[in-house]
Amino acid sequence: ALADYLLAQGGPDSAAARARLQDRARTSTDPMLTVLALHMPCVQPGCRNIETSQWSRLEPANLLAWLALPGGGANGRYLLDQIAEHVRYTRSYRQEAAALFDGLPGLALRPPWAVAHLYGLTASCRRPLADAAAAPRCEAVAELLWADGGATERLIALVLVQGALPLLPQRGAVWEPRQREMEAVTRWLGEERSRLSTHPRPTRAEICEALAPPRPGERAALNEWERARILLQASGLSPWELYPRRALPGRSVP
Repeated sequence: ALADYLLAQGGPDSAAARARLQDRARTSTDPMLTVLALHMPCVQPGCRNIETSQWSRLEPANLLAWLALPGGGANGRYLLDQIAEHVRYTRSYRQEAAALFDGLPGLALRPPWAVAHLYGLTASCRRPLADAAAAPRCEAVAELLWADGGATERLIALVLVQGALPLLPQRGAVWEPRQREMEAVTRWLGEERSRLSTHPRPTRAEICEALAPPRPGERAALNEWERARILLQASGLSPWELYPRRALPGRSVP
């Protein structure tokens, strides 16, 4: 399956590799094969792609399996109901696939690695959100995305929660600091490091240690969010020094 995934990215065998990958995923109960196939759909006549819902059937407790389904309109409310009932964690299989590719000389997992229809789901949680029952469900999805995601997932978490906060005022104290943290990290990722030029900078050794690949037996490689936070911490600055305090829409910051 990994070989077909690589071949499917381009070249004369791309179409055949995509068809084989779809066939492998269709007859497998391994969610990772389903994810690989969702990333490489076939387009040639006669080739049958797996159903997007296959992932949520195989792994109903995985948030990203449900977010792979289109989430606009009434289907968005259905997804919120299913997520509230079943979901316990998020897992994209990017790190697992990357670890396998790392063992192959000259090969690396290419970005992007996203099959989730995150923006479709935001329509069901967008302000004004008059449905009091939907508000805690939107916030629960946002919590999962914030806890286990990178910068993109955390940004979507903030979008999801903005419509719910007016109905959950007690949660504002949790999400307002997260928005400020998001601003700090995205500014760093956006190459605005000149703001730190007058402050102590981390040494080369500190940066290398923070960003080094994991040793055998250690956890998987850092995502871009974790890398940015480590570098911010090594700079000696608090994230709150990088931007002014701001409120989420509909909320005030003391």
